[in-house]
Amino acid sequence: MTKFQKHDDILELLLQKHPQLDLSCGGRGQCGKCRLQVTKGFLPVTDAEGKLLSKVQLAQGIRLACEHRNCEAAIEGELLHEQRDMQIVGVEELHLAGHHEEGCVLAVDIGTTTVVLVLLEIQTGNVLLEKSFLNPQRRYGSDVISRIQHAHEKGPTLLQELLLKGLRAQLKAVENKDIRRMCVCGNAVMTHLFLGIDPIPLAAAPYECVQKELVICSSKQFFPDFIPEFEIQVLPPISAYVGSDILMGIYAQDMEKTKQSSLLLDLGTNGELALYHEGMLIVSSAACGPAFEGGNMSCGCGAVTGAVSEVRWENGFRLQTIHDGKPVGICGSGYLSLISCLLTASLLDVSGYLNQQVTLFDGLLLTQKDVREFQLAKAAIAAALERVCAGAQCSYEQIEAVYLAGGFGRHLHVEDLCITGILPATLKQAVRISGNTALKGCCRYALEQNRTRMELLCKKGHCILLASDTGFSDAFISHMLLEPFT
Repeated sequence: MTKFQKHDDILELLLQKHPQLDLSCGGRGQCGKCRLQVTKGFLPVTDAEGKLLSKVQLAQGIRLACEHRNCEAAIEGELLHEQRDMQIVGVEELHLAGHHEEGCVLAVDIGTTTVVLVLLEIQTGNVLLEKSFLNPQRRYGSDVISRIQHAHEKGPTLLQELLLKGLRAQLKAVENKDIRRMCVCGNAVMTHLFLGIDPIPLAAAPYECVQKELVICSSKQFFPDFIPEFEIQVLPPISAYVGSDILMGIYAQDMEKTKQSSLLLDLGTNGELALYHEGMLIVSSAACGPAFEGGNMSCGCGAVTGAVSEVRWENGFRLQTIHDGKPVGICGSGYLSLISCLLTASLLDVSGYLNQQVTLFDGLLLTQKDVREFQLAKAAIAAALERVCAGAQCSYEQIEAVYLAGGFGRHLHVEDLCITGILPATLKQAVRISGNTALKGCCRYALEQNRTRMELLCKKGHCILLASDTGFSDAFISHMLLEPFT
């Protein structure tokens, strides 16, 4: 139970007490995740609460903390849901060659949702330590656009400090190690914020990066109290919307070293693609929204214990949850599986029309809005794939390997990607669940230091900007249907 005084910022006080609080909308009264039950006193109902909360919930004193940043009266209340520990994909099985240099290196993958740090021994290539945590910037929005807006309005310093504080806490575990360098990768917004650069140029025409090359600096610039000093290398993005995380994914999979056509696909808040075909490297990024990560969904959650990750229909719904926990929400792969299941059982029309609310478990629902959010995400990535292939003059049949990167692939069935129309059916056999390719590539680069190859890949990447691509809108509309395509 927490006491709030008149004029207190309820959301800020809750964030101090519950740093894992899930704020998909960045506290803008849109996601309804920061639910507080008032147990003593009264708070008026705002317009946003009237839309996002039921009459029963309002009568029970449930309010949204973000709607009361200047508390109207002294009250007591408690947070209804706190983000549980999320499964974060790290390097898993990683076998890298050692090199003739003493000491250790650090590789850091800064994701919009999660951050992973790995310590490797240079001479053996062995992973000595792996640490991960939720990106503390999430309190200002689950997507990069929200972060860009906040950084532009308030300056990038606060977001940078939040991130550096989180990283510094993890570095306590390696203070006795002989660290030679840290290599950092991430999408362009994350690396700009790590460097303390206002990312607004990434969001407005002509969509340019301020950081265009490898940045090398001292650890004293970011972690002044860490001893001894070491070098930090911030890897460059390929373009404003295809960051060094994708660059490192290409590096990890050796895509340019084989004759086969291959596709790297990272399904997250931003759907990022890299296609290597006949010597060309075509990259792009589609704004999918957070649906693939459970964001902006009525019962969405991250990959936490109890998250529904798979749904089957056997005279009723059969649920699989992460770690077999009691169902607490539905993660991204759970929504994919559920929608695929409904389509297969003819309980959902390919147009996305849902004639009634679907109940999976006590309190776990699928609404029409959820289906539409999923459709927007799948249409964006399917249309992006179509336009990238068109740009490379590559048919789907020519793609021999699809590397599915990121945490989304951990619990999904490839068949569901084809049933819902995210991927063409012809690519089903080509899909390889590849894990955190960004982190694997960053680990490898931190050891190898093959700067020539890294920079050549960065320069080779030709980016298709979908916002100005004449065929993207038509492709997006055509892929809104929830059906297989070829």
